[in-house]
Amino acid sequence: MEERRELQRGLKQLDGAIFFILLLIVSILFSLWSMGQQRRALLAALRGEDPGDSSSSVLSLKRASSALVIGSLGFFLCLSLDALRRARAGIAKHSAQVNALASTLVLGAALLRFYDLLLEESGALNAMELAQADDLPPV
Repeated sequence: MEERRELQRGLKQLDGAIFFILLLIVSILFSLWSMGQQRRALLAALRGEDPGDSSSSVLSLKRASSALVIGSLGFFLCLSLDALRRARAGIAKHSAQVNALASTLVLGAALLRFYDLLLEESGALNAMELAQADDLPPV
């Protein structure tokens, strides 16, 4: 009976891992899409055409991608913490500690990246405010 419960728990974890890996793949596709938009804008600028304002949509795609990554990495951190809690001693315990630390560091890096994207957005808004202020007559 206990063995069956353990197998069901393992199946549930694998199903979750598959789902969150698929989210990571979607995140990569969002990143590719945003890079394609940036590339089209650069090509238009090189041809002397108006590249348009794709920066806000690119930033939105990057933020969405980053949010998917954070959610996925949070799931994998939970898995590593569960493995650490279940590990007995010796090499298994050491391996679980290393994996929990690695998962924590990777999630921390993703959170920093997301924070940077939020700052980039506020920086873009500040640049727009400055451009508008330049249009005003001096007081």
